[in-house]
Amino acid sequence: QDTGIAKTDADGRLQVVIGAIIDIHDRMMAEEKILQQNELLAKANKELDHFVYSVSHDLRAPLSSILGLTHIYTLAKDQTERDGIVSMVNDRAQVLDRFIREVLDYSRNTRLELHMQPIVVADIVYDVLKGLDHMEGISSVALQTDIPSDVSIVTDRERLKVVLSNLLANAVHYWDTSKKSFIRITGSVSDGMLLM
Repeated sequence: QDTGIAKTDADGRLQVVIGAIIDIHDRMMAEEKILQQNELLAKANKELDHFVYSVSHDLRAPLSSILGLTHIYTLAKDQTERDGIVSMVNDRAQVLDRFIREVLDYSRNTRLELHMQPIVVADIVYDVLKGLDHMEGISSVALQTDIPSDVSIVTDRERLKVVLSNLLANAVHYWDTSKKSFIRITGSVSDGMLLM
């Protein structure tokens, strides 16, 4: 950045020039960094707005059902009918609880640093299945695993557990009761990628 003035004599001939030249490279770099950070912040805010809207929408559905069922409960006179309503409230509450846990898992995953380490895939699948042992409905679904013990990858153990746990929990929760349902888990590594 430069600035200056020139002095001339009565005939308009240049006599002297006084000025300064300042190196503003660092300032320009700092301004560019601020612009990039502002763009990232704007993008993060947009994603956060979308996330909040999506979560609030998904939370309202089971909550509205629970509120409606509690109102019906106050009007019901027959104990059998009341018992059925309580069972439906419990089902809706479990859906709500499951969704909140998924949101918490997502939030935790976005804040935690990656801890990459070698993982034996069969071991982590076993851990996830043990964690789902007491899930409602899991005893009605046949579980089959076909993952060789030498299949391993380098990844973040906890994040992989969250992904597998959510996939398997959804498979159990949404199984077709009219069919003989099963979950078959396979695993192999091809071109450095885990295929399941």
